[in-house]
Amino acid sequence: MRFLLLFLGASLVTCVLAQQVETGAVSTPVLPSSESPDALRVLVGNIFGAVQSGDRAAVSTYCANLLIPDHHAWFVRTFGSDEGSRLDAKYAEILAADPIHYRKLFETVVFHGGTDLHVTLLQKPVDPGQSAPAYVAAMVNAVPLYAVQARMRSEDAAVPGRPVAGLYFVYVDGGFRFLDSEVLQSLSTAPALRVRLGGGVVAPNITYKVAPVYPDQAKAAGIKGDVVVHIVIGTDGTIKDATVVSGDPILGQAALDAVRQWKYRPTLLNSKAVEVDSTVTVRFP
Repeated sequence: MRFLLLFLGASLVTCVLAQQVETGAVSTPVLPSSESPDALRVLVGNIFGAVQSGDRAAVSTYCANLLIPDHHAWFVRTFGSDEGSRLDAKYAEILAADPIHYRKLFETVVFHGGTDLHVTLLQKPVDPGQSAPAYVAAMVNAVPLYAVQARMRSEDAAVPGRPVAGLYFVYVDGGFRFLDSEVLQSLSTAPALRVRLGGGVVAPNITYKVAPVYPDQAKAAGIKGDVVVHIVIGTDGTIKDATVVSGDPILGQAALDAVRQWKYRPTLLNSKAVEVDSTVTVRFP
C-alpha cells in the first residue's frame, strides 16, 4: 500500500530501535551541498542509515533540517494565496500535533524494509505519465518536486521490490525539505489516494454483485476455469477500471462485463475516502 504502511507499527518500531541505541555513539549528520536527485538519494539513505543504527540524535537533526523555513510564505509563493494557505495550515497542523512526526515516519519506512530508494524529478511541463502530476500542475510559481519511492530490496536486481512508501521533497534555501503526502493531499485538485488491498480484504465490502454470463462459445468448447481481474474501486465504491490479469480470453470478456457492474462500500483512510487497487477472481465452473 502506497501510504498506509507509513502509519502502521510505529510503537513496535520505537521498541525495536530503542534496543539498538548505543550510548555515546552519535554520528554527525551529513547534509548535501547541492540540488540533484543523486544528492537527495544520498541524504535519505543517510537518514535511513541513522535509523538503522539507532542514532536518534542524528535522525532528529536531519529532520530539523527538513523543515521548510518560513513555510507560510513559501506555500503561498509556490501555490498561490488560497491553495498555499490551505497547504500551510495542514503543514503546521501536522507538526503541532506531533513534533517528531517525521522521525517516526522514517523509522516506520525502515522497519518495513523500504531502504531501496528511487528518485523521480517532477516539474513543469507536466508529464501525464509521471506520478503526482496534479501536485506540480497546482504550482503557480513552479519548483522541482522530488518523489522518492522507498521499496523493499529485491534479490533479483531486474525485479523491482514491493513499494513501501512515497516521499516528497523540495529544495528551499539551500537544502532539501520534506513535504508530507498529507499536506499535498490537502490541495483542492489533489487526486484521490489509492491503497492496495488484497481480494480477501475487499470481498466482504461488496454491496452489489452481478454474476457473469457463461458465453455460449465457451460452453460449446468446454472451456471453464477462473479469470483473475485487476480492479480499481473508486471513492464512491464503483468500479473505476477493470482489466483481465489471467484466464481464457473468451471467459475474460464475460468476467469484465460482470465485474464492471459491481459496487463496494467506500474505503476510508483517516476518515477520507480512498481508491482501492485490488484483484478479484471470477469462477466459471
